[in-house]
Amino acid sequence: GIMLLGVAGPDDLVVFAIGYFLMGIGAGVQLAMQSVAPLFGRFQGTASSALSGAFTFSAAVPLVCAEIMRGLVTEDGGADGGLSYRDARLNVLLTYAGMVVVCAGSALWLMPRGVMFDEIVT
Repeated sequence: GIMLLGVAGPDDLVVFAIGYFLMGIGAGVQLAMQSVAPLFGRFQGTASSALSGAFTFSAAVPLVCAEIMRGLVTEDGGADGGLSYRDARLNVLLTYAGMVVVCAGSALWLMPRGVMFDEIVT
């Protein structure tokens, strides 16, 4: 979704709508993350609240991206060596999408392989 927002033209309402829709579908990930809390034994409440807090804090990412874009854009639309709004949006959102891919890859690399996690019943 974030990649579609990065490559959409300024008047491309359909691509923006599809991008925001795809980002909204990803919101269901929070529910899936809550199921890992029992892996932390007596600290499952702390783990659950930390996951929820991190998910809630992630809502600030679009605001941070918007501020970075605002800082990159020049008044003359890129004529003096700065960036136009479209170029700034493309660079910032594709960089963010790349960071998401790197984080997902590192999570896959760090997760144990071939290990069965049994739920801890307390």
